[in-house]
Amino acid sequence: MELASIESVIHHQHYKAMSDKQKDFYEKEFKINEKTVRGSVCEKCCCLFKIRKWKLNFTESTSLRVNCNKEFVNMVFIKQGMIDISNLINKECILSSNQHNLIYGNQPRCIINCKEGEFLLYEISLDTNFIEKFLMGRNAVIDTFVYHIKNKKSALIKDRHGRITLNMSEIIEQMNTCTCSVELKRLFLEAKISELLLIQLDYFKQPDILDNIKATEIDKIYKVKDFIIQNYEKNYTLYELAQIVGTNDFTLKKYFKKLFGTTVFEFWREHRLKIAHGLIMKGEMSIKEISYNVGYQNPQHFTAAFKKQYNILPNKLKNLYKS
Repeated sequence: MELASIESVIHHQHYKAMSDKQKDFYEKEFKINEKTVRGSVCEKCCCLFKIRKWKLNFTESTSLRVNCNKEFVNMVFIKQGMIDISNLINKECILSSNQHNLIYGNQPRCIINCKEGEFLLYEISLDTNFIEKFLMGRNAVIDTFVYHIKNKKSALIKDRHGRITLNMSEIIEQMNTCTCSVELKRLFLEAKISELLLIQLDYFKQPDILDNIKATEIDKIYKVKDFIIQNYEKNYTLYELAQIVGTNDFTLKKYFKKLFGTTVFEFWREHRLKIAHGLIMKGEMSIKEISYNVGYQNPQHFTAAFKKQYNILPNKLKNLYKS
């Protein structure tokens, strides 16, 4: 089934009502309520970039007509669901959960196909002038991508999609939750986009490290990461975590480090301390209560770990926010 262009829906909701000042930088959430898709599109936009968070629920596989005003480079990060963009780059191309890629396109419109179910996509469209300064390094992958841009040929930076890393997820979350004033937000987002783009380019410059592991095994390792985030206050052995998702502890240990650049237990520790930091800033609980809340049985061990991570004692941080 083909759906009326979401771009048109967004245009009628907002663009016509915008003043020139708003067009310099704005952010807006658009509600989508069509026959086969419901959800929202959150947009942050200026003349150099457009950030979109697509959070949708498709009741059946759906084709979307997308209008593109000019040539663009898109940083695409799909957190959940599956999307077929073969029509955009004129070759078979399907991205699924936890994958990312960098795409150049110059078609005025295209059709993308989305699979039934929950869908969460972060898309950052960049002006080609903005990205030019990042593509100066002498590397075969980047040089080929630049060649396609100069010759106005739609292409991926690499045919094999990358896996979203921990650093990428953290930067996307920072952009998604930024609370800066409007005046500072554009600068903040531009800096974060630059940081994310550099990480993405560096990722694709490296040799493929996951050639010898099945996609199903990679998905299991992502499930472990999600399980830890949802159960950060509990304690499990590596073997128990592997059993929960149906893999073995050797595979989990090896490929968790390759995917996320840290060990399972380092990731777990850092996530606990990140939660603790937020609780301290809220000021509603004692340090002892916080230590138990995030899974530490001994408050002294929590204090030592927090000091090592943030170079400040938790009590001192709490007192700073009180004053």
